Amino acid sequence: MFESKNGPVAVEMSLLRDDIYKIVVAKEKDEEGKVSGNFELDIYNEDSFNEIVSTLIDSGKINIVLDMTYILFMDSSGLWAIFDVWKKAAKENGIVVLMNPQKDVKRVFFSTKLSDEIMISNSENEAINLILEKRNQKTPL
Repeated sequence: MFESKNGPVAVEMSLLRDDIYKIVVAKEKDEEGKVSGNFELDIYNEDSFNEIVSTLIDSGKINIVLDMTYILFMDSSGLWAIFDVWKKAAKENGIVVLMNPQKDVKRVFFSTKLSDEIMISNSENEAINLILEKRNQKTPL
């Protein structure tokens, strides 16, 4: 658990395949250690979010599926935080895919045209395949 100005930020990370990691961000962790609770990625917790994900990227975890299931609201600071994570991963030759964004959050990515840069998926398998396809495009023949 990390503290932000707006309360705790719970993060769960798991290895999906090879070097592809899934990160779930939510409000809290339940008794079993699973993240839960709707989360607002905004000016009050974007620093904590960036710190958490940047630490992972700095440790070499550069191919990331960011599960946005619990993120119900995102202001411009939250949008910038995700874009910053995407840039940082790309700088290290990594790939970030957003998975399961809520309808209103997804609309923000499409209306700002960030969906042209940051890939969005509806499932874990689709996210993994997007990363693998993008990685194959980067590999010279």
